[in-house]
Formats: sequence, C-alpha cells, structure tokens
Amino acid sequence: MYSIKAQQYIDQLKMERHPEGGFFTSAFISKEIIPVDHLPQRYSTPRALYSSIYYLLENKDLCRLHSLQTDELWHFYDGGVLRLHLFSSGYDWVDLGRGQQKYELQYRVQRGIDFGAEIVEGEFVLVGCTLSPAFSFEDHSWSKRADLVEKFPDHQKLIERFIKEST
Repeated sequence: MYSIKAQQYIDQLKMERHPEGGFFTSAFISKEIIPVDHLPQRYSTPRALYSSIYYLLENKDLCRLHSLQTDELWHFYDGGVLRLHLFSSGYDWVDLGRGQQKYELQYRVQRGIDFGAEIVEGEFVLVGCTLSPAFSFEDHSWSKRADLVEKFPDHQKLIERFIKEST
C-alpha cells in the first residue's frame, strides 16, 4: 500500500515502474546531441548532453544492484532517508535525506561502481537522478551475484537481498 504522499507524486508526475525497482519518470533531457566521436570510447552511440529523472522508492522497494558507464548525481527532494549501498574497491554507504548535519542532499555515484538503494527511515523517498551524457540502457549493467559475493564475502546477505533475480 502506497503512502498518500507517495501516491500523489506517482500520479502527479505520471511515474511508472522502474526496472531497478520503485517508480520513475523523465524530468529533463537535453535536445543537444553529442556525436559519438566526441564521447569517451566507452560509449558506442551518440548521447543527449544530459538527462534527469524523478525516482521514488517506497519503504518496501529496493533499487537493485547495478552499475552505469556514467557518473550519476542523486538529489534528495522529499520523504525519509535513502541509503545508497556502494561496492567498489570496498563496501560503503551514504544516506540522503533532510538535515545537512546528518545526511547528504546530493551525492555522486561514480561510474563503474555497483550500487543499489533502500529506504532506511520513513514511508518513501523522492529523489532526482542526473547524468551527463544522458542515460541510455546500453550503459546500464546488472550487478553479478557471484562476482560481488567473491569480492565482498562479508556482505553476501546484503548482496543477495539487492541482486536482481536473473543475475
């Protein structure tokens, strides 16, 4: 059951289910296109200059572990506290929420890092996610259970809770 405020955002922003979990809708996408020969070699097709989405998680939702080829900026807008779980050379986490003394209002997830998210306080969280160049699903990879468990055996339960079932 969705909280009233979460449902209002879902309805008002015309959000739909996101493959990673939760809900999303496009906020902005640049009309300017970067030709592929002006992008780093990791990109194989042209990209819009930037893109941004609204992303909403309810307290029962998880943002499944994945990685991107582009840094992603997360912006806190409303709700409780969102925890980003970050797997790179080690495991770390960052909380986004109200109160700059305790929580981050914005956070950059560096490209290539396996990450996921969950609500650790409250009914829902509304954030924005911005990428430059713009997001493309060809730049998205689902995290691999075996790879992460081998590299981070102390976090196996967390990894298995956040891994997409088919990986």
